[in-house]
This record gives sequence, structure tokens and C-alpha cells, in this order.
Amino acid sequence: MKFHLLLVFLAALLPIANACLSIAVEWNPDTGRVQGMARDNGVVRCTMDQRKYEKQLWFDCQPGFAAYITRDFKLFAWHAHDADYRIDAYHGVDLAGIELRWANSFGCPCGGWKCLYNKADDKSDS
Repeated sequence: MKFHLLLVFLAALLPIANACLSIAVEWNPDTGRVQGMARDNGVVRCTMDQRKYEKQLWFDCQPGFAAYITRDFKLFAWHAHDADYRIDAYHGVDLAGIELRWANSFGCPCGGWKCLYNKADDKSDS
């Protein structure tokens, strides 16, 4: 019986353990527009296209998903698979001084910002 309960517990963790959550945003300081996307296992579940004025910038998400990034672009919050995640946003990419990008991921083999952006896109000094 104990072994059966252990198997049920481990099976319940599989969807979370296999989840690849990746989020990215772009901000154009000239226009004030913030655009972004949040992916779950490679499928876009949330998008954003708004002006930077709220305390948190919320994504528009499919049922069962929710995401936002703080106004200072330092923290992503993500809800998926009945779990909440807080992910540091990092790797600010400056595209020729026009747009700034932040990205990160959780549980993905591609790792961090590489899930959504190529290193070749990075025009910053990081």
C-alpha cells in the first residue's frame, strides 16, 4: 500500500517536472509599448501588448494559465499546472538601442533566455 501511494505521489509530480516554462518581454522606451509571450512546453499560452504604466504588466492567457512581469522587469510570475512560479527576469538585450528584452525559463533543456532569443541578437555588453 505504501508503494502504491508513493507511485501516485510521483505520478502527480510528472506534469510539473516535465514542464518547460519560458517567458520573454520586449520594451520599446520610445513608444512605451511592452510586448511579450509565455510558453508552456513550447506552446504559447499567454501574450502581452500594452503600455508600461501598471505596477505589474499582466499577460492575456488561456484558461488555466496566468502571468505577469513587474514594472521594473525584475520578476516574472507564472501560474501553470496548478502551481505558481516566481522567476527572475534577466539577460536584458539591447537591440541597437531601440528595444530592450528580458527572458528566462524554468525546467527547459534550452536554459534561461536561450529558449526564446539567440545570443546573436544580443547587442548589449553582457
